[in-house]
Amino acid sequence: MRKSLLLLFFLCLGINLYGQCPTTTVTIITQEDIDNFILDYPNCTVIPTNILIGDSEITNLNGLSHITEIQGNLKIGDENGSDFGTNVINFQGLNNLTTLGGYLFISTNDELVSFSGLE
Repeated sequence: MRKSLLLLFFLCLGINLYGQCPTTTVTIITQEDIDNFILDYPNCTVIPTNILIGDSEITNLNGLSHITEIQGNLKIGDENGSDFGTNVINFQGLNNLTTLGGYLFISTNDELVSFSGLE
């Protein structure tokens, strides 16, 4: 009985932790990271930290569509001008973002043709 209660406690604790927002800078470097973000953090709509997105493999931001607020900075590309940019053509996927607490930095996104999604 005691083992069952202990197992139930840890199971509930694990369920409670799953889906909570990251508390350190979110660094997204693959399209898979983007695609899995909504799966890894399904209930996280307010990001309390910075988000850094960059890699030529990244072609869309659709996995971030549930985010409504980023309390820190949003960097898409590399501030040093190296090859840490993306291949996004627009910012669809950020279309539900209504609040940015820090600054928006966009650099090294050679395929970018529209700011659509950041309206």
